[in-house]
Amino acid sequence: MEYEVEDLVNVTGRGRHTVYHIKFKGYPDVYHIQASDCRIPDLLKRYKARQARALKKAAKKAREEDDQAAYLATLQDPQPEEPEPEPEPEPLPDLTSEPKIEAFMPPEKFESEMDFSENDIKWCIEHKDPENGIIAYKSMRENDVKMSDETLLQFFEMICYTNEERIPDRMESDISRYFNDPDKELVDLTWKKSGIASKIFNEIKEGPYSQRVYSAMIAGLSKFNEHNAARQVFEDFLTAHPDKALYISAYDGLIRSVPRLNSSVETVDKAIEEIVKHMEANLVAPDLHVINSILFCYRRGYCDDSTCQKSFKLVNDMISLGIEPSLATYASLISVIVRSRSRSYLRLIPEIIETALDSDIAIKDHRDADFLGESMSVISNSLHNLKLASKLHKLYLRNPKIFSHQGRRWGYLSSYFKLIITTESLENILAFYKDYVPLTLRPQAELYDALAEALDLYQADEETIKKIGRDIIDFRAYRMMKNDAIFRKDPEYVKALEEDQARVKY
Repeated sequence: MEYEVEDLVNVTGRGRHTVYHIKFKGYPDVYHIQASDCRIPDLLKRYKARQARALKKAAKKAREEDDQAAYLATLQDPQPEEPEPEPEPEPLPDLTSEPKIEAFMPPEKFESEMDFSENDIKWCIEHKDPENGIIAYKSMRENDVKMSDETLLQFFEMICYTNEERIPDRMESDISRYFNDPDKELVDLTWKKSGIASKIFNEIKEGPYSQRVYSAMIAGLSKFNEHNAARQVFEDFLTAHPDKALYISAYDGLIRSVPRLNSSVETVDKAIEEIVKHMEANLVAPDLHVINSILFCYRRGYCDDSTCQKSFKLVNDMISLGIEPSLATYASLISVIVRSRSRSYLRLIPEIIETALDSDIAIKDHRDADFLGESMSVISNSLHNLKLASKLHKLYLRNPKIFSHQGRRWGYLSSYFKLIITTESLENILAFYKDYVPLTLRPQAELYDALAEALDLYQADEETIKKIGRDIIDFRAYRMMKNDAIFRKDPEYVKALEEDQARVKY
């Protein structure tokens, strides 16, 4: 059976990724057919022929109508000439659409039997698709297809920085954290032993781009927890190229590996000093990420007054170098002070938070996304400063998506709600509860215990107690609560509690 093309609705993509959106006569749906489909040439040929016949027929009819109109005009009295109509605006050109959402146009899945070229590798690099890129690279190697040095370097860097897997989007990341699977998480954070990165590394490490190659390998290994391997590659680089410098990303990766390779403050400081000296010897200036990584090393170990002094000195040095601190810088200072329990430095925390809030609020380092949660935890648990917490919350309202994942947002809101329960009026407590529960926050049993005390203290009305009691049942927070006596006064709460317990039991 032959299908007649009624309309070519659209064409998307280009090259081997071209998709024709075709409507067939007698069928209401639009069909999406890849350019590689063997039916496409014949369908397009018949469609273009039909279009040509239709245009020819329409032109003939128009000429006949024009001739008839001219003849009738000679039989009528001459009429006054009408003003010429204004010209119609030119229609917009029929542009090929380029959908930005992958769900509407999923990328083509590469197969090893396909013929690949350097353009396919470039497409994978542009779209950050290492999985298809590896398939194309292996096929090109087997068929002795060449590619430029720059394309190979970019492909190697993508393999190192992505660990041979597509980078998940924000929603996928939140789901994987919510349904926490320790075994899967360990696999995701472990360097893959497929050998692609190592094979390319060994082939090109002694070429003209050795610094770039070594840097990408070290950065990738440290990012995916192969800290010993990253250190070994660094030592090999020192032996092979004693007078050359690495890229700044490699130094940052080496510093982030330091706490995993050293167990004491002294050895951590020594390891950091060795890396920094290599940077200085090769005139490599530190950037924001390197400074923040050093501060993270300080905060992970034992903290005392000397740690606070080192941290503040480092921040002063970065400012003198013209490097503006980010939110992660201030978060590290706060963490070091809290862990040191130094009274002389604790009083500086409000000033540090005020300085951070008055600065340019922008994500300059991926660790900046943890600033709100860490700061609110300190304000709620150590400072008990509602005024400062409210100012911090204004920053949250300006950018509610500033958190690295949903769990961090829950922690931030839980700390803020805990402070509100212990310091605010019942009206403000209930206003916060109404605004954030349950869509943005689901309080844990500890918060409901504190909330129960506040409801009892302020003698909340029965309707409010009933509503919150229903939420406790829905969230099953009653299992971990220490005292829900105020809610048990409601017969409906007791009945729902018994029914829920019966469902769980059976």
